[in-house]
Amino acid sequence: MGRIATTRAGGRRAVLRRSVRRARLGQVPPVQAPPRVIATCYLCTQPIFARFKSPDPYSYSVDHIWPLAKNGPDVPANRAPAHRICNLRKGDTLPPPLVMRAVRDRIADEARAVRRVAAAARAIQRVAPPPPPGSLTHALRSMRSGDRLAKRLG
Repeated sequence: MGRIATTRAGGRRAVLRRSVRRARLGQVPPVQAPPRVIATCYLCTQPIFARFKSPDPYSYSVDHIWPLAKNGPDVPANRAPAHRICNLRKGDTLPPPLVMRAVRDRIADEARAVRRVAAAARAIQRVAPPPPPGSLTHALRSMRSGDRLAKRLG
């Protein structure tokens, strides 16, 4: 058990040397890595492989679920991976109503998240403490207010 069968003279090392030599000469098929999958096409649900490049019909492309030609927004929630050929076949047709509802919900969720982040940023700016006296920011602000006062008086 676990022994290498040797048919010729030379023992185990000779058998290993011969197998390495055959691999170098191309007599033994090399082990190939599995093809790399980039994404799954949302239209045909087949994998999109990295080996296919742009002019190829099965290469990766980004499809707008709600087409821009039909006033669809150009936001990440409206984009999906697709094969180039699937994207061309779909063209500017609208998806079924159920899919459209899901896309609209995703777009609305994204817009709500953006508004929440903007509101949080505004709140942080309002709460930020004033710069300490003697700092460069304090000096610049006082110079600006002095300019405004000079303009009013002048």
